[in-house]
Amino acid sequence: MIQLVQGPAPAPSFKPGCHALAMSAPFSETERLTALFRCHILDTPSEPCLDRISRLAAQFFAAPMAVISFVTQDRSWFKSRYGFDGLDHTELTREASFCAHTILGKDALVIPDAAADDRFAGLPVVAGPPGIRFYAGTPLVTPDGFPVGTLAVMDTHPRGPLSAAQLDALRDLGALVQEELDRRFTVPVLPDDTLRRMVDALPVLIWRSDDQGRATFFSRYWHEFSGRSLAAGMGFGWLDLVHPEDRPHVLAQVSAAIAARGDMAFEFRVRRADDEYRWMLDQACPQFGRDGSFAGFVGVSIDITERKRAEGTRAQLAAIVQSSEQAIMSMTLDGNLLTWNPAAERLFGYSADEILGRSFLRIVPPDRAEEVAAALARVRRGEPILRYETVRFRKDGTTISVSLSLSAIKDSDDRPIAFSAIATDLTPLKQAETARRETDE
Repeated sequence: MIQLVQGPAPAPSFKPGCHALAMSAPFSETERLTALFRCHILDTPSEPCLDRISRLAAQFFAAPMAVISFVTQDRSWFKSRYGFDGLDHTELTREASFCAHTILGKDALVIPDAAADDRFAGLPVVAGPPGIRFYAGTPLVTPDGFPVGTLAVMDTHPRGPLSAAQLDALRDLGALVQEELDRRFTVPVLPDDTLRRMVDALPVLIWRSDDQGRATFFSRYWHEFSGRSLAAGMGFGWLDLVHPEDRPHVLAQVSAAIAARGDMAFEFRVRRADDEYRWMLDQACPQFGRDGSFAGFVGVSIDITERKRAEGTRAQLAAIVQSSEQAIMSMTLDGNLLTWNPAAERLFGYSADEILGRSFLRIVPPDRAEEVAAALARVRRGEPILRYETVRFRKDGTTISVSLSLSAIKDSDDRPIAFSAIATDLTPLKQAETARRETDE
């Protein structure tokens, strides 16, 4: 039976033929495992720099999950992972992992929708939590040519195929993991020509500093973003582009990280070549020499301006929903409620704590169930927003007349992923109509 494995467990000896995946490999499994053990990486503590790369991969692909994993004879062990909120698992059985398939190929493996792929639909991480649908991974290969692990990003929603540029970025990030592993016990040196070209191709700023925080290396993105020469940013020249209001905060963060010899991560504004200030997320981890002495930092700066704007827009929309006099709610495609604003609490009598996660049918009279199914089917097919008058239950068992508007919530590929509903109380209108008829009579 394929199961998630919690925490490290003793690995039984590999027996040729005990895994179909190993048998189908285009290489000697024994030699591959030997190469993996030479890396001295299995069951070691997390390393900040590798964690940075997994987070960078997730952020670049806007994916909720990313892992750096290594595949043994019977398990796929996570050296670094990003996301997987609520799950404590540090490894999977080999049969239950995507990564065991990725190492069988020479290039990236992309699975647009695992639930629709017979090879993966039955995996616990697809059929159960966290409900992975999209997977893209690139193999990590040792210098002697054996694939020992993967860098992968995952999503709980299906996606389309990756573009050529995205595939290149995934391979480049995987190469950064390999470089980090190759030199993990050496003093960092400036990238050679091959790595420099790879780093320069990334759409983020890669940088390095000395033990005083002075910049000693920038990738080409510095020039593309700032319009200045690489030399102009060296030392503390980069501070000239930091927003004046943010400079004290930036210097305080850098000074604290130097004193602690630890990681740093903070947001600040930087002036672009067109004089627009852009929000940047700066993340870095310390580097140490062979003798253990602090050697500075290596880090990455990512433009998060659009994310900050989106967060502001979401906050504004949330405030509008919360203050609306109309009952506004959202639900999964199966009808389980996801959101429930204060007006919905007042109209139907249920608090958010009482109703969220439960079926929308709780407030639907039995004789209206077919009406709901038909309405949701229309919205799921992409038909225009549906508005109609109907009747709903309140918590106290009484019925109430409402005008209901249904619409689909869609992902970036225009596929419905949830429903939203707006309910308006028709009681005042119905009472006014009754009073008018009585007056006319």
